[in-house]
Amino acid sequence: MSVEVALNVGLRVTAFAIAGLFTGRDLWLAIGLLLPVAWAGVWIGNRVHMRVAPAKVVRIVGAVLLFSGASLIARAL
Repeated sequence: MSVEVALNVGLRVTAFAIAGLFTGRDLWLAIGLLLPVAWAGVWIGNRVHMRVAPAKVVRIVGAVLLFSGASLIARAL
């Protein structure tokens, strides 16, 4: 799975570079501003993940799936 993701991202980056989509100043400004925020989110998520019991994680994921599924069904009706 990780090889597939790496290949997909690599191909997209290559295609975007060939298309010239990485030349904009606004893009690099956004990357510079958001990269530290993304790093902080990963760091906080890792710390929280290490402190939460596996059974609780399963319950949280189940609740999120139940809520999102119910939301999709409600939108479809």
